[in-house]
This record gives sequence, structure tokens and C-alpha cells, in this order.
Amino acid sequence: MNILNTCKMATGKEKLELSKSSDLGQLLEETVEKSTRVIIQTSMTFLKPLQMTWEPKEDITTYELAKCLPFLLRRGSIMPYEINKEDPAMRNFIITE
Repeated sequence: MNILNTCKMATGKEKLELSKSSDLGQLLEETVEKSTRVIIQTSMTFLKPLQMTWEPKEDITTYELAKCLPFLLRRGSIMPYEINKEDPAMRNFIITE
């Protein structure tokens, strides 16, 4: 990767010149390579839909049933970011990822 030898920065009335040292250039190249690697690795992760099996508890409340209805009546798949597993109503589902 080619890095500019000199960077000129204007701050108010004065101009500063920053010369590239070999250590700084190497550090910048390593940082760019690492960040590129991270971007490539994170873009390759795919989310899969959840499998939710309805198994209501005997003590289910009407409020919990009302909160579960959108998931029961839904025809499409449910993605992990659409539900909160900590919600008390979700105890009526067996959720597998």
C-alpha cells in the first residue's frame, strides 16, 4: 500500500508538515490491513432465522398470550434481532437457533 510521504495540514494561519517516518508508515499499513480483515470477516457472518416451537405453560396469562400472538400468526421466519429472549412471554416458546 502506498502512503504519502508528506501530509500538509492547515490549522488557522499556520501550516504544519508531517513527514512520514518508517515506523509510522509501517504502523499505518498494519492498521489498514487489520481493519480490512475485520471488515471482510464481519461481512461474512449470516443470521439464520430462529425456530420457535409453541409450548404454552399452564399458568400463561392473557398478557403473555397477547404478546405471543404476532409470532404465532406470522407466516414468515423470525430473525434473532426481532425478539427479546428475556421477555417473560418468550418462556412459552422453545427457541432454537
